[in-house]
Amino acid sequence: MNRTELQGGCFVTHCEQLESEQHERWSRALVVGAKHGSRYLSQQLLQLNGGATPVWSAGVSDVVFFFLDGGGEIVISGRTFAVSADTAVHVKPGEAFSLRSDGGLRALISICPEVPLRVLDQMPDGFDEHWPERAVSTHAAAREETGERYFRLLLGKHNGSERVSLFVGHVPRSKAPEHYHLYEEALCVLSGEGRLWAGTSSATVGPGSLMFLPREQPHCLECTGAEGIDVLGVFYPAGSPAVSYETGDP
Repeated sequence: MNRTELQGGCFVTHCEQLESEQHERWSRALVVGAKHGSRYLSQQLLQLNGGATPVWSAGVSDVVFFFLDGGGEIVISGRTFAVSADTAVHVKPGEAFSLRSDGGLRALISICPEVPLRVLDQMPDGFDEHWPERAVSTHAAAREETGERYFRLLLGKHNGSERVSLFVGHVPRSKAPEHYHLYEEALCVLSGEGRLWAGTSSATVGPGSLMFLPREQPHCLECTGAEGIDVLGVFYPAGSPAVSYETGDP
């Protein structure tokens, strides 16, 4: 994988630069995992070119999806949900899943904590009925303001994702103060241009850029375009993307 290394274990890569594991109808590529310094968060880019994936299980780990483009269906332990671009889905621990698409789709899959996906012979039962609604579109999630920036929390403790949060945020042309979080975070630029800073190191980012931020690593995302920048964020453990600590805070 081609990537730009920044200070403190941060890095930037791009969807088009990942090394994919190729199969007849689908492919997947590792974005971040233990081999890149992550302790809990792992993420893959999945492309399905039509048809169906195997039935997969992540055991006791949480799995969250964000669909970048295309559409189809996800089956979670026997329950089927329609998915399309800008949709997030949560698969709870102990459940299995598979994807189907006629025209193809691409999705980022985050598995927390990191475990290899296990292929099952058939789709098991065991859907968690306590949380029957699993697919959330970006525009259906409430918008929360943080100064000039805003975000929409699609998955989190409020809808059954106890350990992993997923949000889509908008940053206007600006450079935030350097800050850090108490969680590991993976980001994907959905639209717009900018620059990721980690200490004195930086890298330009644009649509399709993928970033990893270790826990407690000071950083900031600068937006350099007039239209602003939209980013997808996934972090572990779950919480609010509005919670951060400026460098020098106790």
